[in-house]
Amino acid sequence: MKGEGAYTGDDKKVIFCIITRLEEFKLKDIVNHYDENAFVAIGNVSEVKGGRFKKRDIH
Repeated sequence: MKGEGAYTGDDKKVIFCIITRLEEFKLKDIVNHYDENAFVAIGNVSEVKGGRFKKRDIH
């Protein structure tokens, strides 16, 4: 998605994803690998509908 820096107004790229609690550490590791200064916000989601969701082995 397209985003905008709140302070600078600069254009930003936003990645929004739904992951399991078990995938959280792996995602943080991947983000840190590519951009150690990335802004990451994590919140709880109580329900997800639609799309093509398949349970995948994360190990």
